Amino acid sequence: MPGNIFIVTIKIDRKLLILITAALIFTLMAVIPPSVRKTLLVFNDNSTAYNAVVVDPGHGGIDGGATDRAGLLEKDINLDVSLRIANILKNKHVKALLTRDKDISLDSKSSLKASRHRRDLNARKNIINRTRADIFISIHVDSDPGHPQTRGMIVFYYPESREGQKLAQFIKHSIDIMIYERYLRDASLRTRIRVNDYYILRETRIPGVLIELGFITNPEDKKLLLDINFREKIAEAISCGLVEYLNSIQ
Repeated sequence: MPGNIFIVTIKIDRKLLILITAALIFTLMAVIPPSVRKTLLVFNDNSTAYNAVVVDPGHGGIDGGATDRAGLLEKDINLDVSLRIANILKNKHVKALLTRDKDISLDSKSSLKASRHRRDLNARKNIINRTRADIFISIHVDSDPGHPQTRGMIVFYYPESREGQKLAQFIKHSIDIMIYERYLRDASLRTRIRVNDYYILRETRIPGVLIELGFITNPEDKKLLLDINFREKIAEAISCGLVEYLNSIQ
């Protein structure tokens, strides 16, 4: 055999290792040009895996979603409520990541050779999967032109997802108390929980739910969806359900 080989094992305290790593990152960031530094920060912002929620405002851009045929579009309500949820979560020290933060379609972000609608969904799925967040929610508004009396909020989860079901129950409970009982003072209204094989629920790797905020074709729901105060309240209720779920898995 060649000369003796000595193997030395050094044990480093975990806290000390974190401090050393942080110091190295700080030193590197100080000498990296601003343009590159910005890119790195954006990448880092999307790489947190603890206490992070992806908020997906449905539709956008050329895709207006449901409409009341009088100018009110689902995509605008979805985005407004999603931005409110993201802001509330950040104030609760939960990282909030948005699939879109402006009125755009996401189909251009997919290389899939398919319809514009399918590319848009594929892009949302890819964004959600890349974040490595804990959970996600997809925000929508429902429509039933043939039955204008249909109203109320619905939370959908994928049938084979136990965590999705658990998340749906936390959100339902929060909405029922904060919106129907305290805000609207109508305990006869209740959030429905439903299962569905939606693409965004089936193809994502983390637990998630799709929330219908109400029916744009129902006069009472439409009035609420147009109310800025209601949008803030529903954003608070959903955020509360999300935080309670996160606390339950820690």
